[in-house]
Amino acid sequence: MRIPRLWGIGPRRPRTESAIFEDLKRLCRSRGYAHAIAAYWMRGNMLRSHDGVATADSVRALTGGLTRREIDILAGLAVQGEMDLAKPRPSATRNHMKKTARLMAELHDAIGEPLAHSSGAGGKGLGEALREPIIYGPESAYESQYLDLAVDRYAADNAWLSTTRGFAIEDAVAVAKAVISVRAGAMEDVLRQRSTPPSRRDLLEPFVFAVGEVAAACELDERTIGAVLDAFVLRDANHAFATASDFNGIAATPLVQVAAGRYLLLQNTTLCEAVYTTPSYWMANDADYRDTHADHRGRFTERFCAKRLSAVFGADRVFSNVTLVAGKRTLGEVDVLVLYGDRAIVVEAKSKRLTVKARKGDLRQARDDFGKAVQDAYDQAYSCAQHLLRGNCALRRESGGRLPVPHQLKEAYIVCAVSDPYPALTFQASRFLRYQRTDRIQPPLVADVFLVDVLAEMLATPLYFLSYLDRRVNYHESILAPDELGVLAVHLRENLWIDRDTDMLAILDQATPDLDLAMMVRRAGMPGKATPDGVLTRMRSTVVGTILAQIEKEPDPAALELGLLLLKLAEGAVQQIDKAVDTWRDQGGRTRLHGMGMLMPDLDAGFTIQTNMLPAARARDYLADVCHVRKYEGRVSTWFGIGLDGRDLATLRHVVLITYDWQPDAELAAAVPRYPARKRVDGGATPPR
Repeated sequence: MRIPRLWGIGPRRPRTESAIFEDLKRLCRSRGYAHAIAAYWMRGNMLRSHDGVATADSVRALTGGLTRREIDILAGLAVQGEMDLAKPRPSATRNHMKKTARLMAELHDAIGEPLAHSSGAGGKGLGEALREPIIYGPESAYESQYLDLAVDRYAADNAWLSTTRGFAIEDAVAVAKAVISVRAGAMEDVLRQRSTPPSRRDLLEPFVFAVGEVAAACELDERTIGAVLDAFVLRDANHAFATASDFNGIAATPLVQVAAGRYLLLQNTTLCEAVYTTPSYWMANDADYRDTHADHRGRFTERFCAKRLSAVFGADRVFSNVTLVAGKRTLGEVDVLVLYGDRAIVVEAKSKRLTVKARKGDLRQARDDFGKAVQDAYDQAYSCAQHLLRGNCALRRESGGRLPVPHQLKEAYIVCAVSDPYPALTFQASRFLRYQRTDRIQPPLVADVFLVDVLAEMLATPLYFLSYLDRRVNYHESILAPDELGVLAVHLRENLWIDRDTDMLAILDQATPDLDLAMMVRRAGMPGKATPDGVLTRMRSTVVGTILAQIEKEPDPAALELGLLLLKLAEGAVQQIDKAVDTWRDQGGRTRLHGMGMLMPDLDAGFTIQTNMLPAARARDYLADVCHVRKYEGRVSTWFGIGLDGRDLATLRHVVLITYDWQPDAELAAAVPRYPARKRVDGGATPPR
């Protein structure tokens, strides 16, 4: 969210929000005003790539003067009058844009003023304060995600869609993609006109398209295309949109029909989001189908989370609809359960939306919505996590069979997932969520399905996923961020780490460009880096990287614990390990024993890497003896031993875990001189820059 400006001292008092909104209404109904909206969109959303034009609709960072939601506000007001699309003089468009900038800044100040003076989690004015992050917060999803997930979301509803609307969800997605393609070509033409005098350019032309153009860009017949487009046409004058928090018809039905077979669309992402969200409202309004669709919505959230987590942890470690039973008594049900090593991830999914009443600042309604969307999910997940960790229950699969737990569980992570875009979800979680923290049940991650999708996409291995999840939830009260994607972006770039002396890490919504680009490369085919430079790239082809890859093949609890520790290493420490192992290789068989240790006092831990030619059992025992001594010397609670194969230093031979509270010990103190440190360095996590 952008921080609202505070009014200074002076004779002029700030105007009311309603007065500002009335001025905006009059401006948006001006002759040719749609051209000003088009100019604003181009200023903020056109990117040039070497392959042509790429639009930044799916780039969440603010790249222009107005956010997408703000442009939707302008469009929603413009359609309240009879839209005059005639091309105005360039000076008129510039004048419209100047007035728009002034009024939109003034509107943001008025809406943001309660947030600036809000007095905390349950304090005075919190309901009104919620409106600012709800209206101005970052996008919760990428353009491509809306379309990709829509296919899964409505797959079970295709019969209803075909019967009542004349198309399947795959048809709607294909049409939306074709419209985007047609617009991209038109934008390329606009770029070629840069040398054309402004008086001869029609900025609105790329925003108007015909059914025939869409048909040429996809394989559907014009009848089906027409049915899709007509379903997303705004049918009324949108007069119910009287404040910035009211329902804006342009968001649900973003197409304006300007002539037979011709449509105006001001923003691609608004259409994509409508394809994902609007059919659900159609079905909810069908009394005969409402309950069926509600069941489908719930199942979609569960199945989608299970599918994406299976891509990370493997289908054999992810289970849906697991029932916890004690004898004949049911203790609870987990929507999605991940079992990896001695860790569990408990996912509870809900389909509750944020209502218009809550968006308008009704605190009681906002709390009620959040309770049904998140708090209920957390309470259910926490109860199930307690039973899982106590081991006082049997687990029954959805198919009815028993689910064995491979290891005694050490920790459980809770993920509360919602299926719809839920504005200001991170902000509301920080104010409303009541959770319990124990040594074994971590604070929850509150997410929508889009975040689950991005996490699975970018953190595609179990260790990287668990490492981020562990750090993020334990920094729950130490990070101030407008949304979760910003936090993930910082982690990918810098390895999320907060020093003990740091009270709060503030992350702005401009933190995500590298992540935004990576998602566009992966999902939209845009040229660029599919993986941001940082935590995912710095361990490639390193000794630590090869150790991590071997740990993930068989998640032994001790090895898993080691992997999570290694992912907290600073880049310099990783390089020192590489340098040491390279030296051992160069020495070849001239010595039978190599070793080095790293002390990580901030993490109350350390580790020793060792290689020798002893038989496996003797090598492990010797390494364990060294670890006890090094742990005592370092005065920490945990020490790991990493045994590498003496003939192949890239192969992990065994992992030793020594963990107990440090206390004085005369025998260990006497042993320290008998185990000289061959190489001792400090290791630690990368601090935030």
